[in-house]
Amino acid sequence: MKVIEETDSLLVLRQRPVVLYLLGLFLLGASVWALWTQVIAVGVWHGRLLGVILFLAGMGTAVLLLAVSTTATFDKTVGTVTVRRHSVLRQTEQTHPLSTIQQVTVGLGRAYDPSDRLVSRTHHLLLVLDKGRMVQLAGGGKIQISRLVGTAVRIREFLK
Repeated sequence: MKVIEETDSLLVLRQRPVVLYLLGLFLLGASVWALWTQVIAVGVWHGRLLGVILFLAGMGTAVLLLAVSTTATFDKTVGTVTVRRHSVLRQTEQTHPLSTIQQVTVGLGRAYDPSDRLVSRTHHLLLVLDKGRMVQLAGGGKIQISRLVGTAVRIREFLK
């Protein structure tokens, strides 16, 4: 997560899925390029080619529509943390009192396939609230773990 604003009483963090945005734009661009070079310029109206073009366009659009940005606002004057998640399709907002935050940590998530083989490991920046509730602020792979740990330390320092 990137620090957007930091004062003595306010800390605003944001995570934007830039890789997903770029992937969606690439897929849409590839579909437009294929449509232009093969179908419009050359005049090849092949059923499979059109299927591939529509598939690329659909995947690119889906990625862009489903990519979610997260903004976390820690406000000491009001005494709350507000987590906003927004995509093109929807926006959600959660507000929790700062006093309910027990811990800020980086947790490890694991994904398994049906045969119980470990497929991937992802790390998550988590707010551990009272009664064992958790709020995920950000996620990333092994490459981003140092950034997530640094952000967790920064949040802990701010909450002191």
